[in-house]
Amino acid sequence: MKVKPEILARRAVHQYRHRDILAYASLRLYLRNQCALRDRWAHETASELVLAQNQPSYNHILNFKHMGQRGCCEFRDLYIPGPNEILAETALLAVCADIPAVCADIPAVFQPSPGVYSYKLSSGTQTQGVYQYYFYGFHNRHQDIMKACKQQPDAVVIYTDIRKFYPSVTIDLAKNVWGKACNNGKLSDRYRMLGMKLLENYEHITRDNNAGLLIGPMFSHLIGNLILRDIDLKMTKAAPGRYFRYVDDFVFVAPKEKAYELEKNLKIMLNEIGLELHSCKRMEVSASKWLEYAPIFDDDKSPVSWKTFIGQLKQLMLFQPDSREAMEDKFRDAGIRIRPIDYSAVRQDWDFLSRIRSLFANQWFRLRIPLSPDRIIAEGLQLRCRYMKELDEVLTRVQNSDSDSLERKMSLPRLRFLLSRLGYLATTDKLQTIAEAISDVEEVAIFEAIYKAIVEHDVSELLKFGAHAAQKVAQPLKLNSNPVRCSIPNLTEEVSQAYAILLLNGVPLEVSNELPENPMITFCQGGKEVTDLFESSDMYFRELACLHGIDEPDVLRLSLETAFDRDEEMVLDMIDLMPNSY
Repeated sequence: MKVKPEILARRAVHQYRHRDILAYASLRLYLRNQCALRDRWAHETASELVLAQNQPSYNHILNFKHMGQRGCCEFRDLYIPGPNEILAETALLAVCADIPAVCADIPAVFQPSPGVYSYKLSSGTQTQGVYQYYFYGFHNRHQDIMKACKQQPDAVVIYTDIRKFYPSVTIDLAKNVWGKACNNGKLSDRYRMLGMKLLENYEHITRDNNAGLLIGPMFSHLIGNLILRDIDLKMTKAAPGRYFRYVDDFVFVAPKEKAYELEKNLKIMLNEIGLELHSCKRMEVSASKWLEYAPIFDDDKSPVSWKTFIGQLKQLMLFQPDSREAMEDKFRDAGIRIRPIDYSAVRQDWDFLSRIRSLFANQWFRLRIPLSPDRIIAEGLQLRCRYMKELDEVLTRVQNSDSDSLERKMSLPRLRFLLSRLGYLATTDKLQTIAEAISDVEEVAIFEAIYKAIVEHDVSELLKFGAHAAQKVAQPLKLNSNPVRCSIPNLTEEVSQAYAILLLNGVPLEVSNELPENPMITFCQGGKEVTDLFESSDMYFRELACLHGIDEPDVLRLSLETAFDRDEEMVLDMIDLMPNSY
């Protein structure tokens, strides 16, 4: 009898699908062992293996941040754990999520305080990730800031953030706050030790460059919230409903003198734990101005929205999985670059009534029934038209405003929203026109590169943006079976990672020069060459190669095209791959 994945396996898979595609694929390999699908495996076996390991291994990924001087890309260092450690940290975070609040006035020790909108742990039967989906918190904070501005339009809004938050957190500080939280939450010794072991692993990786808390593992985000917990509680008490934090971004809405006082107190408390505010990123504006230029982050109020469009597509794939190829052909004929994932395997293990009950728990399912491929196409074309019209308006505002103006800063989120969706909806000739139009907007340089790669069927220039940029363009490029040109004159680390991710996705690359060996490229290429890594000195890819084996050469690419379980989202990487906010 086939074992169905339990809560922790599903949380881990869904979380890392939005974070790192190679981690997702490696988890799918690991979870082919049906014993590993059970929660007990994560709590006992995976955790014990982490506690017993002598030398940790992480995949060091360069994640594009922004364009630097002279058009050079600047990157953030991500360290992605292997699948066993991912399951162990998922088990640890699940235990933390279930620790109740001691009293009504103080939130549970491992959950964010009031006024904090990032990295709220999933609990109970929630399976969409280790943490609740990041966009909900981001959107809710935005709505609450607007509410505070409307209540006090004569107030000021101050935005500021911490300079190099995670890299500035010492491992000693992280261990101290973890120990304190374990005491307050009465966490068992086993899970206390597991948390300490993970922090020791991070220290081992960053020892030489003193980089502080690793960015990449999910456990780091819990530690980040714990480090700021006392500050959050004090700030919320001093300014209830006027203090808003998302990761390391702070916003105050208050009369000017009060806002200055809050900012001063925040600065003092941060300095006491070795952190400082980033003065260059500070912004101050009146509440009335904030409301005037407040960005729109979604279009849910419209009868036809991105949510209804993608929601109906997922419904169709769940209830009529045999229509997948026909739907893909309809998309291609309409100039829409979406390739639905295959839910047929998970549908077979799910009786009809259970499927209906589960789906009705999702808002997107209740939005519109019955299903129709032609209706989905019609909605996509309607969104294309609406987004193209709005793009002209938003882009004009951005290009006609000063680089440091509030209007420009507040327009950029909506510009990214539109560009990420038009990457799938706009016709090829329109993509070319948009790429030329945004060429002078530095903040969206990655979209210009993505659009050009799609239009020209050439990824040579895109590779310099690294692995996550390659993943964002992989799905649209796979829709066309023609070879994708790829010239690599200089195989830097970020270029090799981007190239490897394109191979992992099965993008048909036509490379103009011979490439040197690289473990990530060898693994992502798949096939029998993976056996070359069985004795590799790179422990991360050595482990993945052993999980891969030699029997199923296409197992990696198949895992990206098929759903892990019925709750897996219809992920579109240009939109859903987690943005650069940690």
